[in-house]
Amino acid sequence: MGQKRGDLPMGLPELSDVGQRCRDGCPHGSRSGNHTLSIIQNTGSLLFPFQVVALERQVFDFLGYQWAPILANFFHILVVILGLFGTIQYRPRYIVVYTVWTALWVAWNVFVICFYLEVRGLSKDSDLLTFNISAHRSWWSEHGPGCVRREIPAGVDANAHSYISIMGCLLEYQYIEVIHSAFQILISVSHKKQMLGHNFRNHSKLY
Repeated sequence: MGQKRGDLPMGLPELSDVGQRCRDGCPHGSRSGNHTLSIIQNTGSLLFPFQVVALERQVFDFLGYQWAPILANFFHILVVILGLFGTIQYRPRYIVVYTVWTALWVAWNVFVICFYLEVRGLSKDSDLLTFNISAHRSWWSEHGPGCVRREIPAGVDANAHSYISIMGCLLEYQYIEVIHSAFQILISVSHKKQMLGHNFRNHSKLY
């Protein structure tokens, strides 16, 4: 006698029975989708403030035409995204790249601190951070908290340059840059520990 279209071959369970058993307790593979979503949410919550701080610094470096920090910030944002992808997909090589870059990022920020504090012969008035392309300084040098910018006319000579006077700053721009770099070091170290810890805990639950 022929088998009806809606009938299952003998020996195969009904779909409703399979669904009931999954609701009662499926193997870990069937729960991996929800667990992956949990990893994405946890990792995103860790790296979101990291990206916000990096983008904030990138904006002010662009305003001050600080080309060396601009390039460093750009690579930093890319590596943070790479680290996010590596954590979600559990790619050890990407996580190693992120860890190595974090060490380089900390070293770069230490250099920036030494640059603005003029440690061991460094001068904050040099054109090192602009690659000697321009004589621009930090954006905060003219727009810091409480700073009043006044432009002094050059006089009758049409070829003479006008002078800019900055007065009343509550905090000198070099200390603002130092605070920025110190905060980058702090958040980099703390987020690296948190991200690696979440990565180990989340993926160990899959096995």
